[in-house]
Amino acid sequence: MDELKARTWTVEKAKALKKAAALKTKMLKEAPEAGKKAAAPYIDAMGRAAAVANEYTKRGDGLIGQSVVLQGEAGLKMGEANSYSNLGDMVKSQATLQMAHQTMDLAKSLAGAADGNYGKAKSIMSTLGGYASEAAAAQYHAEYMLNPDLPPPPAPLV
Repeated sequence: MDELKARTWTVEKAKALKKAAALKTKMLKEAPEAGKKAAAPYIDAMGRAAAVANEYTKRGDGLIGQSVVLQGEAGLKMGEANSYSNLGDMVKSQATLQMAHQTMDLAKSLAGAADGNYGKAKSIMSTLGGYASEAAAAQYHAEYMLNPDLPPPPAPLV
């Protein structure tokens, strides 16, 4: 009986080792693709975040452009108000000066809104590195699950 157990053990062990080798080969082939799939959501999210930051920057550029135009118009109105004042028409001078101040206030408001958009874009851009490190971690973890012999990732540079 002991001899039968030993032969059966040897035969079954050989079968199991053969299956294990085949499974290991399959897992090693699948590891890189699994890593790419695990990192994909983070890479996609990083792309979307960068696109949103770009949109804030575009809106800020548009607002600052409008602000510059309005500042120019306000400057022209100030000159016009001075001309009326020099001609002695104080009523038109005051009305034009008031319009110049209102235009300049609007220009300042638009410039403030542009700064807000630039601030949001900067804030979003500062998070992009986190997406990359999370993607790398997810990729490593997924690959390690299929290839336990994978060496650890290098230490961060900073």
